[in-house]
Amino acid sequence: METLRLSIASLLPLVLGIAWLRGIWHADTPGAWPAILGYGYILGMVATALVMLALDTLGAPQHFALIAGVLGVLTAAGLWATRRRPGTVPASTEVLFTDPTRAVPWQRVVMALLLGLIALRFAGFALEIAWRPLFPWDAWMNWALKSRVWFEHGQLVPYISPSEWMTGTDRSAYTGSTLHNTHYPPLVPLIQLWMALGAGYWSESLINLPWLLCGIALVLAFYGQARALGASPLVALIFCYLLASMPFIGIHVALAGYAELWLAALYALAAMAFLHWAATRHPGQGILAIACIAALPFVKQPGIAWAVTFIPALLVAALPFRWLAVGTVIAGGTLAAFYFTTGIALRLPQIGKIVLSPDRVRLPGYTGDGFTFYPVWDPFVQNLFVLANWHLLWFLVPVLLAAALPSLARSRELRAGLTLALTALAFLFVVFFFTRRYSVEALNYTTINRAIIHMVPALLFVAMMSIRRVRIPFRE
Repeated sequence: METLRLSIASLLPLVLGIAWLRGIWHADTPGAWPAILGYGYILGMVATALVMLALDTLGAPQHFALIAGVLGVLTAAGLWATRRRPGTVPASTEVLFTDPTRAVPWQRVVMALLLGLIALRFAGFALEIAWRPLFPWDAWMNWALKSRVWFEHGQLVPYISPSEWMTGTDRSAYTGSTLHNTHYPPLVPLIQLWMALGAGYWSESLINLPWLLCGIALVLAFYGQARALGASPLVALIFCYLLASMPFIGIHVALAGYAELWLAALYALAAMAFLHWAATRHPGQGILAIACIAALPFVKQPGIAWAVTFIPALLVAALPFRWLAVGTVIAGGTLAAFYFTTGIALRLPQIGKIVLSPDRVRLPGYTGDGFTFYPVWDPFVQNLFVLANWHLLWFLVPVLLAAALPSLARSRELRAGLTLALTALAFLFVVFFFTRRYSVEALNYTTINRAIIHMVPALLFVAMMSIRRVRIPFRE
């Protein structure tokens, strides 16, 4: 019975995602089903969390059968809504790599080896999750504490700060001396709660099963989008292996419970769908990108900033270069004038107050002094190029991005992808080199890689696209 319930809890979000996303890809599109499965599971899990929040808003308890019933109804609605929408083949997708109609024997051997290595790696992750109790610091300090309390109560009791709890009158609210981030978005604890409800009891191993499935879904989505944009099966698998084998990504799959893997996966899915839209103007891919971008703040507060990094790439994809250059100069000059004179202060819905001035900075998730340069070069050199966190990624990516430069004038999606990559890198540079708090966290290595992981899968996809005109001799 436990196995059946866990299977239902794992498969229902996937089936829900498939029901609604199957109309985006035509069945004949290369990589269609891997992409549908990858996007389907991750967005299906986000939808499951939204259903749980909606039921809580309506005053309903967090009951497995009730949530599963709602998901079943939504799945049926998705099947009905997409019954006459088989998807469309992109009108003009440039082939990125030579793709022979039939793989030669050596290709089959290499592809089988890569598939075996990827499967072996995820099998190891599965054993780690099954054998290890909840272990990572933030996992039990910030996330699972909420899901455990919610599971025991059968409802999403509010969590507030210790000071609010001491001065308030709502004794149904919870707090905790170690829970400093009561304002964090609820996606991660809701995922853990869903699995606990599925199991029927609290298990510090089983609640982390979605991290394994998220890692697999990310690789499937990567492969599917790579194939849809013209990559050969071999090249797509090579980059999928590079993604799955990166040590720090593996850490966040095996030592499950952090939010970083979900944020990295959603950012990558958004980036891949966005670049697909930039290449083909396929409306379904645009909707898919918007859905993934909208989900980023639901994972962690930095998701708001990561969502904003798409704006320059969108402008590059949508506007002629002449208008883009003029607009950039005008906007940049205006912002600089306000920043150094009166400062910038505004309040945004659902985000809060934004303050930017030489003396004070207030952004979602950060409040501190004005921007000051802190030369924390050594931690980045150590973590990116010396320590075994990312294999040879940071040696490889600059070379691949440089290979894209001759093709920028002829490739709109490549310009957008390179802009997105540079914007993401610039965001990390400003955060760690110009704020006191995060410069300190770079020096003690506590946050540096957990911030970098958010952009790595997307960056790897852009790097893969950058070698689009490299003709690898795949034929005999």
